[in-house]
Amino acid sequence: MTISPFWRNALSAVAVYACFLVLQQMPTNAFPDDSQLYSWYVFVVIPSISAVLGYVLLRGHVALRLLLLNLTIIGAIASGTSWSLISDPTLPINFPFLRVIAAFLCIVATGLFVALYLGSKLVGHVRRAT
Repeated sequence: MTISPFWRNALSAVAVYACFLVLQQMPTNAFPDDSQLYSWYVFVVIPSISAVLGYVLLRGHVALRLLLLNLTIIGAIASGTSWSLISDPTLPINFPFLRVIAAFLCIVATGLFVALYLGSKLVGHVRRAT
């Protein structure tokens, strides 16, 4: 049984989305507030794991893969924020700052994705040359 490229990418996007949500919820239980490890985890580890997972799972043209990766990251941030607001309506959330964080996480994930993509192309080119 084969899966069409559309459904493969849809399932892959759901997997990246779920991974991002799970990773996003973990530091609240693992790290104390205002910890440098917490910042490192949120701004480096989460987008890096999401980018690698997106690189491995998503298929098609690189622009489509990057679009799906960034849409899943933005969707995970939006739904995580919405869930936090539903769970605790008194939670102070700075929405303009949240957009900056979302943009930063997308930039980090895109940068790593492009590095993986170009690295694989370079390795393939070197292998063909030898």
